[in-house]
Amino acid sequence: MKRFPRRWRQWWRVAQTWCADLCYPRRCCCCDQVLAADPLAVLCSSCCAGIQWINGRVTRAAFPAPKWERLLAVSRFDGPIVDALHRLKYERRLDLAPSLARLMMPLVSARGEIDLIVPVPLSAERLRQRGYNQAQQIAQTIGETWHSPVRTGLLVRRRATPPQVGLSSTARLENVRNAFALTPRGITVVPKQQVLLLDDVMTTGATLHECATVLVRHGAVVTAMAVAVA
Repeated sequence: MKRFPRRWRQWWRVAQTWCADLCYPRRCCCCDQVLAADPLAVLCSSCCAGIQWINGRVTRAAFPAPKWERLLAVSRFDGPIVDALHRLKYERRLDLAPSLARLMMPLVSARGEIDLIVPVPLSAERLRQRGYNQAQQIAQTIGETWHSPVRTGLLVRRRATPPQVGLSSTARLENVRNAFALTPRGITVVPKQQVLLLDDVMTTGATLHECATVLVRHGAVVTAMAVAVA
């Protein structure tokens, strides 16, 4: 089969992108405003100005000796980012996950740093109720971009826990203590692996801390990352 010249193929891809933007214009992941022509933009200028950016390490930790090598976040859980995360989590706006993922990816250079991505798991009951794991939805875009496997069957929540809302940091930690475990497959896979542990929101860090503890106990090196920190 005859191949078109490279220049023609490049023009064809540009035309496809232009048509897609014309028919389905990209919108701000926080307020749905139509975005400008920048193909990398995921936020409008108004929402971008309203976000309390962190874009790096989070030094605050409610618990001694955290089990991760690094704790990273995009922003504070405030302003427009709250709307985006709530719509993803409670309104089935799965189309927002790729945009939120693109906000997270600059925090870690995947080359040589990340072997696999592990989203914080939901309980089986919560997964049935919601129909999807929002952290997994975000992780899929990161994994596809970095060519890093997203492993959802390694770390499991072995018991349902009451909601963390309204609990103190100590109560939150007790609430999730021993709530997570590695599957037999996970025990064989995670040793000596650079693991990106991913969640949507961190409040005190109890859930991430407990998940990281399990992974580190079995030999993983963990970078924990959240979209926002409350």
